[in-house]
Amino acid sequence: MLNLLFFVENTETDKVRGIMINHMDDREENICLDSESFLKMKNLQILIISDVIFTGNHVNYLSNELRLLDWDYCPLLSFPSNFNPKKLAVLRMHNRPRTLMEEIWQIFFGMPWSGMSPLGMILEIMQSLKFNKSEFFGLRKIRLLSRFPNLVDLNMSDCRNLVEVEIGFLKKLVNLDLGACWKLEKLEIAEEMKSLKSLDLSYTAIKNLSSSSIGYLINLEQLTLRNCDELTKVPTDNIFPTDSVQDSSLQDKQYDPHPLMVYLNECSNLVEIAEFPREIYGLDASGCHALRTVSRLSNILEGKESKMIPWMDLCGCDELCRNLAADVGKMKKNLPDDSLVTALLSLFLSCRQSEFQVVFPGSEFPEWFTCRTDFERFLYPRDVDKKGFQAYNFCIGFPQDFKWENKGLAFCSQTKRDRFGVSYFRFHAIYINGVCIMKESKLMKNRQWWFSCEHVWLYYVPFHTIIRRLGESGLPPPSICLVKLEFEYQTPEDHMGFVKQSRLREGSCGVYVVNARG
Repeated sequence: MLNLLFFVENTETDKVRGIMINHMDDREENICLDSESFLKMKNLQILIISDVIFTGNHVNYLSNELRLLDWDYCPLLSFPSNFNPKKLAVLRMHNRPRTLMEEIWQIFFGMPWSGMSPLGMILEIMQSLKFNKSEFFGLRKIRLLSRFPNLVDLNMSDCRNLVEVEIGFLKKLVNLDLGACWKLEKLEIAEEMKSLKSLDLSYTAIKNLSSSSIGYLINLEQLTLRNCDELTKVPTDNIFPTDSVQDSSLQDKQYDPHPLMVYLNECSNLVEIAEFPREIYGLDASGCHALRTVSRLSNILEGKESKMIPWMDLCGCDELCRNLAADVGKMKKNLPDDSLVTALLSLFLSCRQSEFQVVFPGSEFPEWFTCRTDFERFLYPRDVDKKGFQAYNFCIGFPQDFKWENKGLAFCSQTKRDRFGVSYFRFHAIYINGVCIMKESKLMKNRQWWFSCEHVWLYYVPFHTIIRRLGESGLPPPSICLVKLEFEYQTPEDHMGFVKQSRLREGSCGVYVVNARG
């Protein structure tokens, strides 16, 4: 390897095979590159520069014999137009001008020879690619990703100047993360991507999700759009249209698309969540303060739909809940009281055929829950597991001629605020006659709600599901239900030394038998 002095004195030789400069002596001056630099080094195979050695932003030539190009603080704004390093195996360029990043992509991935180089062959089998945010900060457009045909995980999060991405045809891609690409307004997906299961577009400038792009993601399981302030309606232009499935083998009865989780929390300008043509397993709309309409809930109220989304978080959706409660009040005249909580519970519990849970704003616990108790907050370490859960027991009896059809149990909890304006709630499990009927799912594992205002948690399970789960443990349909409800509840005061050993009344929980009358 040759040092800086040799480079200065021997730039016009074709005998040089490698140059490595780790640092520059304080007494040495930077070398100013010009168009003729490297011109005579036709056989240069290794170039390693690890310091701020050069100034100047342009050269006319780099050797096409390069196998290894490792150049920190590269001052070049672009590569020479005739730079075609077919034998390149290692390309590393840290701390270079941001404008060079797109040039690297265009030069290497845009050339037909790149797939035949050693580095290109490595890319052919690469399964995971993550963009370092400090290195790719200035990248504005990403194209030609089809050079990575076996890619499974693609993480471009935090590329904050990225404006446009063309995914190409990545038939094996499972996870695509574009979170915190603040300027990203457009996502181009040109062909059907059957393998993609997770798409994260949170903290982007995405304004719409058209069927021309997202409609190709027929097996998507998780769509994350947190803090997308430009979104006003989801889905737009019929996201996930059923006619986007072109393959006839996917149109028969055996085709069962995965339920979709949609995260829209903190989308400050989101006004409407329209109906999804795909089955939705979960919807997180927490913090969507401007939200006015959720089509599924409106359809339930109007009798057009009878199935709740299995999991919903409507924390902070005060305007939506006020609108729904007002509409319920106009349509249902025999409610136990005229409170917002009762109106919303009446709406949700009109769907009695499948289990679901929902969290929504509410300042009171319904008095018509005959099996109820107040619960307390007390000191215990936050990181404990089962030892820290609070457990409450209820007993419900049924007559011998009780009809189980179209009925179920509703479990409800209402939490108060502490003086800091927040509280913490985490559901754990429900037991009936010693059998675990419902336990926090993988979806909810390690998830908790920090409520900025008073909220209600509701879980409903139909009796046919309870009977089936008891039967799996060898138990008959119950004449008596001995119910045990486990959850965790605390506030920031618990961890800030303000709580005395005395217990404080903080909320209520209870169980209610839901019948055809609601």
